[in-house]
Amino acid sequence: MKCLKCGTQNEPGNTHCSYCGSQIPKPIEEIDLSVSELPKGKNTKPLVIGLVCGLLAVALIVVGTVYYFKVIKDGDTFEKKETAVMEQTDKNNRNFTLVEEGYLTVAVSTDYAPFMYCDENNNIVGFDADFVTAVAEKTGLEIKFVILPFEKLCPSVSSGKADIAISRLVSTNERQKIVDISDSYVSVSVVKNGTILTDDYVIAIRKNTGLLVAINKTIATLTGEGTIETLMAKYNLSSDFDTVFKDVSKQPDIGTLALPDKMDYNGKKVVLNKIENLTFTADSITQTFIITNSKENKDVCFMKYSIYIDSDNNGKISDADTCLYVSDFVQPGYSITGITLSQALSEGEYALVVEEQAYSYDKRLTAINSQQTSVKVTVK
Repeated sequence: MKCLKCGTQNEPGNTHCSYCGSQIPKPIEEIDLSVSELPKGKNTKPLVIGLVCGLLAVALIVVGTVYYFKVIKDGDTFEKKETAVMEQTDKNNRNFTLVEEGYLTVAVSTDYAPFMYCDENNNIVGFDADFVTAVAEKTGLEIKFVILPFEKLCPSVSSGKADIAISRLVSTNERQKIVDISDSYVSVSVVKNGTILTDDYVIAIRKNTGLLVAINKTIATLTGEGTIETLMAKYNLSSDFDTVFKDVSKQPDIGTLALPDKMDYNGKKVVLNKIENLTFTADSITQTFIITNSKENKDVCFMKYSIYIDSDNNGKISDADTCLYVSDFVQPGYSITGITLSQALSEGEYALVVEEQAYSYDKRLTAINSQQTSVKVTVK
């Protein structure tokens, strides 16, 4: 053992240095902490497992904290950003695709004043024209009209030639198969099949373009802003547009009217009724049958209406057919609401021919246009 004072190496067991006599401190005993020296009978597995579990718990806390701040928080931020974009898109109604970017291509039929028609300068005007123009403006688009026959309106939308179609369209099962149907933007009472019905006019929309949502929102907005009321006032319409007719019994005598000697028909047209199947009451000569001389025929023509039993089923009036009814002259804006038949009909179905005959709006009262429509009447 080395002396701490003089550095002399002493023999083991010496308590004092052999050179200087200084006390030599006792050596420090070494302690063996090997597992083999642990008390026997003690199970060491819980200690190891506890240590491992503790380390895992710490690791999970650290990882969880990092995930929360790096992943959840970042994801939350992304979700909020995407929601803000979607809200902005919906607000501007621009989340859709178009036939031609920047334009709303609209298929129309211009044969139904005051909803959709051409004025003297060949401009497309009318209630529907103004309304769909307002729709385009709300969506930040220019409008492009495509004039087509009425029966081609929905097919043109379905085939991708137009974005939408509007012109007194109503929803039907057949139309719903090929186009999307908007909410109704206006409801009007109309005369169909001799009775009064309510038509809910809608817009036909190309499927899978996103336009349905945008247009429905725009319809709701324009309705809320009073656009519908304003347009109805502009075109002198009411919700019962097609039924605001005076009864034919109240019309003035034709002899009292200031009629011209001869009517100039250049650029004028005659509006006829669309007549389909009818329903009559059995064993009665008095029937409800509503038919009108359109207001659009003002200063154009008088009308007469006739009903025949189509005995030979050829869709035309012939000498073999039985005449059930013939009206007097009906003036523009007046309506027949009830008729008296020449004979009562028993229960069953009958083939009829309804004739509309137009007469010139002048002192000559010349027959100028006519239409014979084959219909079926159910008598019950």
